Amino acid sequence: MKITKPFVFLFALLAAGQILHAQVQTADSLVHKIFNSLKAKDEKAFVSLYPNGQQFGRFMRTVMEGAMKSEQMKEIMSLDEKTKNLNLDSLIDAQVAMFMKPEMVNKMQDDFAKTFQRIIEKGEQKGVNWSQAQLKSFTLDSSAVEGDENMPLQLGGLKEAKGVIDFTVGDSAYQLAYSKMMFIQSEGGWFGAEFPQLARKGESLAPDPSAEDEEAEHVAEMMKE
Repeated sequence: MKITKPFVFLFALLAAGQILHAQVQTADSLVHKIFNSLKAKDEKAFVSLYPNGQQFGRFMRTVMEGAMKSEQMKEIMSLDEKTKNLNLDSLIDAQVAMFMKPEMVNKMQDDFAKTFQRIIEKGEQKGVNWSQAQLKSFTLDSSAVEGDENMPLQLGGLKEAKGVIDFTVGDSAYQLAYSKMMFIQSEGGWFGAEFPQLARKGESLAPDPSAEDEEAEHVAEMMKE
């Protein structure tokens, strides 16, 4: 059974850090919460915007049921002798249980904390005194997340947002790019984000190669579990 592409998409979506924990009803509010946690250098508040074990497990079940029980996936599985008689409910239960293991949840929490530290350190390297940072404005572009004909995922009610946060420290202006901020309809709010770049205003906001490599490595590690 060759179903690599759909699951690469799924794991990339989840590994981005970009899903489920504190229920924030609007994307605007989440941007403010993210910035305030950075300004206060409050790692705990920042991490709280990402998954806890129960929410992550619930979301995983919803996504996997949509994926595994779709007509397209059933057709793919029916063509393989090894999978056509699989009990999908048992398979989903096993996969959800794996993602809810304490070591998996702890690893995700550690990754979110590392994201926070990376932003704080990158800012300080560029002269940011976070306690003096002032939010000036931000852009927000949201759209629905949809699969294509090669992705048998039913992701109803899932949206993502991206944009740029403009802030100042004294007379210096900075920009923090964010992406993959997720709205999960079943969970009732917006959650998390990925931060590809922090730069002085006027500098490039292209993602750091190191950040892209780290995300790819994280996805690969999750797929090995």
